[in-house]
Amino acid sequence: MPSTPSDIAIVRAPSAFSTLCSPRSPRRIVPRSCPVELSRTVVVDPPSFAQRQHERDRALRAYARLTELAIPLVRAGGVLVQCSCSSRVAADDFFRTVALAAARTGRPLDEIRRTGHGIDHPVGFPEGAYLKAVFSRVGGRGTTR
Repeated sequence: MPSTPSDIAIVRAPSAFSTLCSPRSPRRIVPRSCPVELSRTVVVDPPSFAQRQHERDRALRAYARLTELAIPLVRAGGVLVQCSCSSRVAADDFFRTVALAAARTGRPLDEIRRTGHGIDHPVGFPEGAYLKAVFSRVGGRGTTR
């Protein structure tokens, strides 16, 4: 159970990219002053990036960039939850992309769990398996405050 407001970062924004990156965004996660307030848990759950097959590679680049932007917000030993609802991105490709992007930041992930559709959401065709998420402990250089 979170004990302080900084334990969980909750952002509802039309664009996670602009919220995470823009120094002028009023809803920016990263404070304008340093040091950055880190969270125990950061959840990245963007809208679908690929409804068509030709959007797949762009979607994977977007997931990688979101991972690179989110990792610095997680305390050492904290949890990153990254989700995808892109029907044209296979689960294995999504999970691999997130892990490789985190490794490039110097803060590799220790995967806790992968999830997908619940039993009440049967999947009868490949694109029907569009829900996926990975829960990972974030290692490395973050502080533990």
